Amino acid sequence: RDVRTRAIPPEPKQTEPRRMEVERNVPADLICRVYHVCGRLEPDYYTSDVISDVLSNGTSSRLYRKYVKENPLFTELNAYITGDIETGLFYLTGLLSDGVTFEQAEQAFDAEVKRLCDELVPDDELEKVKNKYEAAQLQDNMTLLKRANNLAYYELLGDANLLYEDVANYRKVSPEDVRRYAREVFVPENGSTLIYRAKN
Repeated sequence: RDVRTRAIPPEPKQTEPRRMEVERNVPADLICRVYHVCGRLEPDYYTSDVISDVLSNGTSSRLYRKYVKENPLFTELNAYITGDIETGLFYLTGLLSDGVTFEQAEQAFDAEVKRLCDELVPDDELEKVKNKYEAAQLQDNMTLLKRANNLAYYELLGDANLLYEDVANYRKVSPEDVRRYAREVFVPENGSTLIYRAKN
């Protein structure tokens, strides 16, 4: 039975921002912001993946370059998606540098998602992340075991041939798609924030 016949009720639509603060014995302050995104079989799955790569795939990505290298608000930053079958989440996470406040960290997140909502991603920047994705996919399917595992996963999704369509679907994502979907996802009522404060 493939995922198209799964009878898992969807989570109710989030209608207001959510926020939680905790204090624990951890080495550093951490902020985690999540937004609801679509499921694996929807076209905008690829758009959300492209957005995460624009923000956080490699040392030339927006978050790393601006907030780790040039203006080190964070010691570590990540943007990624989860939920490979049902609807998932878009994560923005960061470990704060010494002396940085959570307010500064949230302002940095807000500035970057606003930029995605307001401006089109330049073609050369988009092409770079697409090339990285294609190279990673080719690498991931080089061994027979990995290819077999990937084919099994796509068969679970409903069609093993989807494996061979992934790169093409990723490459179809346009700057306009990125801005449109960013405007759908990065709204306050769709987001939840966790402030994970280290005990002094």
